[in-house]
Amino acid sequence: MKKQKLIKIINDFVRRDRGNSLPGAPTPIFETPLVAFAAAEDPLFERLRQKEAVGPGHRTPAVWLPNARTVISYSLPISSEIIETNYAGVSSSEEWLYARFHGEDFNNRLRNVITAALRAEGYDSIAPLLSPAYAVADMKSNWSERHAAFIAGLGTFGLNRGIITEKGLAGRIGSVITTLELEPTVRPYIEIYEYCPWFSGNTCGACIKRCPSGALSTAGKDLARCNDFLKITEGKQIRARYGFPFSPCSKCFVNVPCQKRIPSFKDPVNN
Repeated sequence: MKKQKLIKIINDFVRRDRGNSLPGAPTPIFETPLVAFAAAEDPLFERLRQKEAVGPGHRTPAVWLPNARTVISYSLPISSEIIETNYAGVSSSEEWLYARFHGEDFNNRLRNVITAALRAEGYDSIAPLLSPAYAVADMKSNWSERHAAFIAGLGTFGLNRGIITEKGLAGRIGSVITTLELEPTVRPYIEIYEYCPWFSGNTCGACIKRCPSGALSTAGKDLARCNDFLKITEGKQIRARYGFPFSPCSKCFVNVPCQKRIPSFKDPVNN
């Protein structure tokens, strides 16, 4: 299978499948995806096992799938109509909630579509997030799709720990590991925070003002404080009203310069 055939399978599913819309409405959840490829043996995957990265519990592609050759990483950009509904207030908009949870159900189906297409052509494949072996401990997972996206060339991290792609950071990430060998995407960056003006000295910091929990500051992101806000402070009312397990919040992903693009260093700064 060639890259273009695989990309077409992904794009066709996103464009045609009825699951890519808000319940009872024609509004699309996701726009045209971005797809990139990393070599399974890329040394950066081993570096993720270092304590200062994800940690020793993070699995390399070869542990997930013997004879792994390629990691397929993709980003599903959330539509502008849904993004704009989440600008106001402290709580997530209803549209954003459904985009998060129904959107991730759709993402899971896409993961299965990709693995099935590869297996149909004789290539073994696995979507780690759908594997019984996938686990999260102390807010760290044994497979980070955001870090896989960085390694594959999709984008770099922002101050808020989201992945800034050429279509911004408002989106969902997915990945599949396969024995099919595909040429890796050339990473157009070097540093892990290269697309974020905060780390360039331009000090945008727009996401700090957007954070309703106070988890974002000039020192970075307090993951525990963010997690408490999502699961307890806001999570209680989300569970009571909608039945969803937690609040996706994501206020720091919207109404910021990087929501739909790589921010320009000429954007207004927040000193």
